Amino acid sequence: MLKDKCILVTGGSRGIGRAIVEAFANAGGRIAFTYKENESAAEDVLRSLPGKHHLTICYDALNSQSSQEVIQT
Repeated sequence: MLKDKCILVTGGSRGIGRAIVEAFANAGGRIAFTYKENESAAEDVLRSLPGKHHLTICYDALNSQSSQEVIQT
C-alpha cells in the first residue's frame, strides 16, 4: 500500500511519533522523520527500520530557518 511512498513524520524519534514511523516503514514507505535534540535516539530508530532510504532530520519547529531546511531536504 505504501510501497515506495515518501513520508515525512515530525517528532519521529520517540513515543507516538516513533510508532508512526515504524508502522509506515513496515508498510513499505520510505520515511524521513525529524527529531529536536536526541540524535542518538533518532539513529536508533533509523537503524531499526526495515527497508532502505530512510532519513533523519534535526528540526526545531520554533526556528523558521530550521523549517526552511526541512522543506529543502
